[in-house]
Amino acid sequence: MQSPRAKEGRDVGFAGRSAILFAMATVSKAIEPILIDLSQSHSKNASMGYEYSLASAMAMAELMKAFLCFISLLAVRKKCLQLAEIDLKESRAFAAPAVMLAIANQTLFVGISYLGALFNQIARKAVCIMATAMLSQMVLGHWLSRKQKVSLVLLTVGFCLLVPNIDNMERRIDPLALLFNPGFIAAVFGGCCTAAQGVYFERASKSQDQSVLIQTMTCSLYGFVANGTLLILSSTNAILMGSEEHSLNLFKGYTWQTLMAITSIALADMAMALVFKFLDATSYNFCRVFATWLQGFITFSGLFGGGTSQVTGTFIFGSILVTAASILYKSKSNLPCVPEPKMESEMQVEGLRGGHPHV
Repeated sequence: MQSPRAKEGRDVGFAGRSAILFAMATVSKAIEPILIDLSQSHSKNASMGYEYSLASAMAMAELMKAFLCFISLLAVRKKCLQLAEIDLKESRAFAAPAVMLAIANQTLFVGISYLGALFNQIARKAVCIMATAMLSQMVLGHWLSRKQKVSLVLLTVGFCLLVPNIDNMERRIDPLALLFNPGFIAAVFGGCCTAAQGVYFERASKSQDQSVLIQTMTCSLYGFVANGTLLILSSTNAILMGSEEHSLNLFKGYTWQTLMAITSIALADMAMALVFKFLDATSYNFCRVFATWLQGFITFSGLFGGGTSQVTGTFIFGSILVTAASILYKSKSNLPCVPEPKMESEMQVEGLRGGHPHV
């Protein structure tokens, strides 16, 4: 039986690691859209402002993510990765999250093209926050307390107020026409896919006694196949439409800014997988919102050009709501319907048998 001091030290260590992981995921998610925006060419001939193929970029991001996971495994274990560690039967559980993430990434650009980046961001993430809460309860058994439900509502409202320049957003979209707007449909569908991807990846990762790096690499390979399929379909459609040159040149328009954007997507997805593995999908929604707050700070400070802007009252009020939501959500929900972690005594027995913990 553990002493109170040992248990307290263990809790403090876990809280410290969780804080570091939360900070990494927040920063990576905040930098990702900034680098993607910098990769735009703003050319009239570019599709949605991008000279490069979006399907190709997403496929390359998945491939880079798998490569980074493989290199990390070699660096941590100091030996060659045993392919036998990858169970093909168990890896099928990551196919669905990979396909959902691929679809969500594609709907992102559709929503931006019809609604604009601002309105798409609000609709997409608000849907994702609420859908994650419902799916976590239905799929994982994460029953939320009243305080946690209120915190999610405050988080959603606070997020909408945190979006930079929301005071200047034009109200020119008819509410009735909005329901049939392709961009709004894509934003809602993409938010649901993002939520489902997080919940099902969390269930798959926590139900398997396997390294999170191997799990992320496996999911990335499935994602590469999914995005590669979308790339083939888009290329075939481009050939049928007569633009053969663009469809066959998959790396057309690639620049250093494009590579930085692809790298940021890969790193953000890796951080996301770590949060799903060691925390939960709902916690990552807080990462998303705090990342939006960080983006707002960067926008108002003018760190990436464009001059400084005055901090609005809605931004301050949104910051207060998000802080209040974080405090309310500090209570833990019930245990998920996945295998519980092994007791310390069982881990000691495995250690005597020569077992080693997974990365």
